[in-house]
Formats: sequence, structure tokens, C-alpha cells
Amino acid sequence: MHPAQAEGFEWDEANEEHLLRHRITETEVEEVFECDPVWRPNRGTGSGDWQMIGRTYGGRWLTIIVLVLEEERLLRAFTGFPATDSEIAIYRRQRGGRR
Repeated sequence: MHPAQAEGFEWDEANEEHLLRHRITETEVEEVFECDPVWRPNRGTGSGDWQMIGRTYGGRWLTIIVLVLEEERLLRAFTGFPATDSEIAIYRRQRGGRR
């Protein structure tokens, strides 16, 4: 399953607290998902299958690392950080300069 086909997120205390340590809220993660993010395979060494790159309703650019839970049709956000200039450029190229 491609992560864009997910029906929502799996949240628990562990991933909520980890994201908060990076100053990212559950709401912000869900907003990025709702705002047509760009998806890239995660080539990092940590957990997570995909990078979700996009903006929140407030205009904050974020990159969120997610794992696809296919049976549940959910995503599990592991970590996140402010999107880099190169990630924002990738987003804009893939979205035809939007936003």
C-alpha cells in the first residue's frame, strides 16, 4: 500500500512523546497528510518506510518519517523535523511550484 492510501494514523504515548521532543504535534502530522504531501522512500538508517514532506495549515514545512501498517491501513509516525530547503524544493518540483 502506498502511504497516501492510508486511512489515518496509529498514535500512542511513545510516538506522540517522541514527536513532541522534536516540537511537532499529532495535529501537525495529520495536517501535513491532509495537505497533499510529497512521498519519498526513506533511505535513512532508522525506522520508517517513507518520508512525508509538506506543510501544515499554519504554513510550517515538515518532514515526517512514517511506517506503513498495511493490514490496519494506517501510518505510524516515528519522527519528524523541519523540512530542509532541498526537501521543500523537491515538494515544489513535484507539485508544479505550488505553495
